[in-house]
Amino acid sequence: MRQIKVLSATLIVGVFLFSMVSLSAAEKSAEVGYIKDGIYHDARFGFSVKIPVDWREAKLRKEPTSERLLLVEKKPKVPLQLQKSPESAIKPSFMIFADSTAISPQAFLAFLQADTGKTEFKSRILSKSVLLDQGTPSVVQIMEKTTVKILGQEAIKLRARLEYTERVESPNSSAMIQVNGFRAGYVYIVPFSGWLMYIEQACESEFLQSLQPNFDTMINSLTLEGVGK
Repeated sequence: MRQIKVLSATLIVGVFLFSMVSLSAAEKSAEVGYIKDGIYHDARFGFSVKIPVDWREAKLRKEPTSERLLLVEKKPKVPLQLQKSPESAIKPSFMIFADSTAISPQAFLAFLQADTGKTEFKSRILSKSVLLDQGTPSVVQIMEKTTVKILGQEAIKLRARLEYTERVESPNSSAMIQVNGFRAGYVYIVPFSGWLMYIEQACESEFLQSLQPNFDTMINSLTLEGVGK
C-alpha cells in the first residue's frame, strides 16, 4: 500500500511539473499579437494599427521579441532599372519594434547610430532595418529631423534615405550594369512610461510620394488600448 501511495505522489508531482513546463513553453511561444478586422492588436504593449487593404502582415512573431509588426505591400512596384532583377528592389514596409527601457528617444537614436554598444533591441532593429542598412547606420542620410506627437507622446521623426548600388541585368539587354538608387522613408522613436517604440516606413525613393497616403494612414491609425500606457 505504501508503495502505491509513493507511486501516486510521484505521478502527481510529474504531472504538475509537466504542466508547468508546458505552460512556460506556451507562454514563450505565444504570438506577439493578433489581427482582427484588418487591425493588428499588440498583446504586450497594448497598441493597435490599421492594415491597409493592399498591405499584409508578413508573419506574426513569437514571444519573447522586440519585433512586433512587419507589414509589406502586397503588389509592390519595381523601379524600371530593376525590372529584370525585382528581388533587388526593396518592398515597401512598415515595421514596429518595442521594448522595455527608460532611455530617451534622443539617447536611443544616438545609440542606434553608434558603432559601439549592443542590446537585443538594437540588434533586432538593425538586422531588419532598411534605412539603417543592416547594422551600418552611419551611412544613412538624415534629410530632416522633427518632433511630432505620436499617441500623445513627443516623438522624434526622421526623414531619411540610404543610397545603394546593385549590379543587375540591363532592362534593355542581357548585359550586366551597375545601378545606383536610394531607399527612403521615415523613422519614429516614441517614448512611453517604461518602454520605447521604434517605427520605420521604407520603400524605393521614387515611390515614396505615391505611398505617402498609406504611410500616413498607418501612423494616424495607431491607438493605445490600455496595456502599454
